Amino acid sequence: MLHITNGDFASQRIRELDIEGGQLAWSDVLHEGPVPGNLTLEEMSMVRASFIADCGWATNMEAQFHFQTRDAVFLSAANTGDVVLWVTHELYDQLHMMQVLAWYATEGADKAKPELVFIDQHLSPDTPAAAVTEAFSNRRQATQDDIQQAYQAWVAFTALNPRSLESFAAFDTRLPFLKAGIERLKHEYPDQQGISLTERHALTVLADSVSAAPYELFGNVRLKEAVPFMGDASFWRILQAMTESAQPLMTCDDQARFELPGLYQHADNFNERRLAITDAGRAVLAGELDWLVEHAIHRWVGGVRLQSPGCWRFDTNTQSFVRK
Repeated sequence: MLHITNGDFASQRIRELDIEGGQLAWSDVLHEGPVPGNLTLEEMSMVRASFIADCGWATNMEAQFHFQTRDAVFLSAANTGDVVLWVTHELYDQLHMMQVLAWYATEGADKAKPELVFIDQHLSPDTPAAAVTEAFSNRRQATQDDIQQAYQAWVAFTALNPRSLESFAAFDTRLPFLKAGIERLKHEYPDQQGISLTERHALTVLADSVSAAPYELFGNVRLKEAVPFMGDASFWRILQAMTESAQPLMTCDDQARFELPGLYQHADNFNERRLAITDAGRAVLAGELDWLVEHAIHRWVGGVRLQSPGCWRFDTNTQSFVRK
């Protein structure tokens, strides 16, 4: 039995509770970076490894080795029908669930279906033992409907056009957290003012204070999320874009470049920096400024490459995607 979780902390909790089987951390921030459609698992892993290396989170060799090893362990268990997929309520987990179940709809269509464990809280060393063991005892085998629904969501997520994500508001599914995850994902697209919900949260926190240290800001932004899903490394990249833009929405107190922590250790005095909102940031929050008029956006949400001009946005008033 192989327990697939979102990451090392979740796997550690399963191991601590002596739940039978091995553990495999899927460990991919699929909410960030390119996730293009119509790729095999091997091809997708090559794309994702390159992105991880480009972010400076691992060397290219380390990233490629991680994905190759992960996939080999998964495929071995899938071939023997011994996969248990753990799914928490956060967006991070919905995306890896979509990817894994979509594999069973395509490359793994002839394999025994995995078992699913749903738990409505973050899975970490702090998760109560009773909650974990109860979730495991309530596990069930994935149905063909589960697999097809996850596959449909994965196709929509990896498509070149995000409009198919709109239909999931009325989606009828037994996958308990999928609809909420897709709904949160939509808000990682720029809105009418050209910022994502994560960026809006960061500006809102700074607007209510004189300044904040990076980890202080990160913690307060997580408090604004109904279900936090983003790790600090992804958040630092967002802050970097907001401070180093041609139209910065926030700034470091020393006006220095927002240097990201290093590969193996934090940059010197990283958390001693103070971040503050700019006048442009306040104007964006007030609905008086469209950031993308001056800011050259270059990022991905699933299969959609966001770049100016003609960037895809999620209009929060109409709850629809538009290009502008």
